[in-house]
Amino acid sequence: MAATHWHGAVASRAKIVIVEVDPALPYVHGIDNGLHISQVDYVIDGEGLPLTELPNPAPTDADRAVARLIAGGAQPAQPPRSATVRRTMPSRRHRPPANPFRSLSYPAL
Repeated sequence: MAATHWHGAVASRAKIVIVEVDPALPYVHGIDNGLHISQVDYVIDGEGLPLTELPNPAPTDADRAVARLIAGGAQPAQPPRSATVRRTMPSRRHRPPANPFRSLSYPAL
C-alpha cells in the first residue's frame, strides 16, 4: 500500500483507516511511503481499470508566447519608466539596533 508522508500522519490520528489497493495505480518507492497492514482497518480491492487522463488541449497564442520567453527567443516588454519603484536608503532613526552579541567574548576551548 503506497502512501505519502502526510498519509501516515493522518492514519496515525484516524479512528478508522480504509485503504484501496488497485494494481492500476503506480507504486511509490521510498522510505516511509507506505502503511503497514497493522495500521489499516479495512482494505478495498480496486477494479484495476485504466486511470482517467485529462485531455491535452492545443497550445494557445499565450502558451506559445510564454514558451518563447522561457526558451529565450524573445525579450519581455519593459514596463514604462513611471511604473518603476525607487529604492531609497532608510533614515538613521529607522536603523536596526546593533548586534548585542558582537561585544561578547568567549573563552578559548
